[in-house]
Amino acid sequence: MYKTRQVYTLVALLLALQGTAQSDSLAIKKHREQQLIKKMIIPTALIVGGSIFSNSKAENNIQNNIRKGIGKGVSTRLDDYFRYGPMTELAIANVIGLKSKNHWFDQTKNLFFIDLASFITVRSLKSFAKRSRPNNKYIFNSFPSGHTTLAFSNATMLYYEYKEHHPVFAYSGYAFATATGALRVLNDRHWVGDVLVGAGIGMLITHLVYKLEPLKNWNPFLNGKQLSFRPIVNRNELMIGVYWRF
Repeated sequence: MYKTRQVYTLVALLLALQGTAQSDSLAIKKHREQQLIKKMIIPTALIVGGSIFSNSKAENNIQNNIRKGIGKGVSTRLDDYFRYGPMTELAIANVIGLKSKNHWFDQTKNLFFIDLASFITVRSLKSFAKRSRPNNKYIFNSFPSGHTTLAFSNATMLYYEYKEHHPVFAYSGYAFATATGALRVLNDRHWVGDVLVGAGIGMLITHLVYKLEPLKNWNPFLNGKQLSFRPIVNRNELMIGVYWRF
């Protein structure tokens, strides 16, 4: 009889623990879903707001006022370089060994899916919208801004990777992304709506990739063999050392 009570007690305890574990699991899942929804608010607002703003009188007035303020002949190529700023930061951070959320190979996978999805989305929208450029009415690929999409998608990836261990550095990519979008308008290459939608698309796609984590368990560099990069500084030169540990 005593042993029977022990068994019943043990079973009841196990069932209680299982119920608690399931409850905790559901709570964690719900919390993550709520966090994702919160992260979607800004990019969704940019996409919806930018779409509504496109082809509006207010947008046209802004573009005309900018041209009057800085002149029609003013242009710069900095936006062509700034769009790669966050991606360059990611590479440098891996080379110098900053602690990140994911292994460098997993970052590379995410970057591939993010940039591929961004490219397909932007190209499809450009073909569908066929909006003319503000500086050339015969070029119909203005909406949305590909430069801005790339910059904001990679800036958001930088944020994900370093927000826990290097928060200031994590946000720095948005400086490059914002500058890219602003220069696309100042250079008269894009309308304001193009830039807003491009920024939203870039952020949204990155949020989704980090939520889905495609090919999450595929990393050949975690099974005993480790590939790493280290800077080698001599008196007159800087080199990158590649190390393979068996």
